[in-house]
Amino acid sequence: MKRARFFTPGLKVFVSIANVFFHLLMLPVFYVGLIIYLKHAYCVVLPNGYMIGHVAVFKLEPDPDVDMLLWDSSGRIVLRQDGFVNFEFHPFDANRVLLKMADVELDLDARVLMPAVLNEKSSWGYVRKWRKIMKGGAGGTHIVGTGLYAIYERLRLHPSFETVTCGTPWFDRGG
Repeated sequence: MKRARFFTPGLKVFVSIANVFFHLLMLPVFYVGLIIYLKHAYCVVLPNGYMIGHVAVFKLEPDPDVDMLLWDSSGRIVLRQDGFVNFEFHPFDANRVLLKMADVELDLDARVLMPAVLNEKSSWGYVRKWRKIMKGGAGGTHIVGTGLYAIYERLRLHPSFETVTCGTPWFDRGG
């Protein structure tokens, strides 16, 4: 007894063409998803071990003030916002700065952090700019103010800073 063929030659050609089109359409979707994941899934490690990263790979919450997280070195979330960040001179050490935001104050090494924050490529350019800034300030004096996201982007692109996976969720769970 002869079995009936399910795929006729014409249907085989149609399925093959549909398969090619499906994979050609899925390739850009996969590529865009991969780029979004790689851009949002990593945290930047600050000189004191704290980390700055995104709330989620895909942010569904429309609140513009909740884009970034600050983790301590143990992985506990310290701050959930993208509000204003203020850099101030350390009151006792010219080689350190205070990063202040909301209820958080971090004491950081200015020699490591400030070249990236001030966006200086060469060490000599940074030293000149830092000397100019130091002439105007003493402890508690404002250096620069910006957002946590802007700091994250500058540090992420700077070769002196390590990026690590920090467990960024795919979607924001809120709170």
